[in-house]
Amino acid sequence: MYKISVSTNKKNRLELDKVVSELLSLGIGIKLADIVEESTCSEESIVLFFQNYQTVKLLKKIISVLNLKDCRPQVSFLEDRYWKNCWKEGLMPFKITKDFTVVPYDRSDLSLKNFKKIYLSTELAFGIGTHPTTKIMAEFIKLKKKECLSLLDVGCGTGILSILAEKYGFLKVRAVDIDKASVLTARKNVKTNNCKNISVNQADFLNLSGSWGQFDFVAANLLTEDLISLQDKLLSFVKTGKYLAVSGISLKNSSSFKKRFAKKDLICCKSMKNGDWAGFLYRIQR
Repeated sequence: MYKISVSTNKKNRLELDKVVSELLSLGIGIKLADIVEESTCSEESIVLFFQNYQTVKLLKKIISVLNLKDCRPQVSFLEDRYWKNCWKEGLMPFKITKDFTVVPYDRSDLSLKNFKKIYLSTELAFGIGTHPTTKIMAEFIKLKKKECLSLLDVGCGTGILSILAEKYGFLKVRAVDIDKASVLTARKNVKTNNCKNISVNQADFLNLSGSWGQFDFVAANLLTEDLISLQDKLLSFVKTGKYLAVSGISLKNSSSFKKRFAKKDLICCKSMKNGDWAGFLYRIQR
């Protein structure tokens, strides 16, 4: 297994967002959930793992020509028995919103008094919510917690957003992901956090039937083109007068996304940015 990492000091955090945006636009199957973010007191890093050395070599070349400030990619080889755990070493508790702190299960021994905590296991899938797009979605959920009782989490990953929604008082939460490892991880995290109102389902969102009903809040943290292609399907699960939140949109594409996503029955009631990423909250008015 090969590891490619890009590190910089905290002042240059936006440089890493540029790298992430470039990687996602390459069209070689890299997803947000594949990108591990690590943080220390002085440094921020992103890390990816690949079996194929040629892929890593190509990515290193692409990143090297981005003219990044004080950033450069590094490649290393990891024996199979080590790679699944080595990336967790830099994970520390972090704020997902002002109200809740996410604690990696491996760090649950840390003393964090007076914090509302969400514990997350990462042993079966990458990503625990450190990416700006997840934080944008978390803020949207917090914003509408008093108006919404039900939520559909599309592409749930580790289940962080579903768990946060229940912690904020949502009474019915359904999460869906096509990836089996993500579903297993999300189910474990739901159980670890004693959540009672969340069901996690392995399914292709495109194949979901209307029997699921409609929701007060639909959360879709996906890539721009996926959001565009799934727009009608996403809207079909939103109750009239309620909300669709979308994130995963690079800031440079945000204007064109808004134009392409516009519909007469869609009202954009909130936009948000974090680093090089943007998200939008829409109200459905049929």
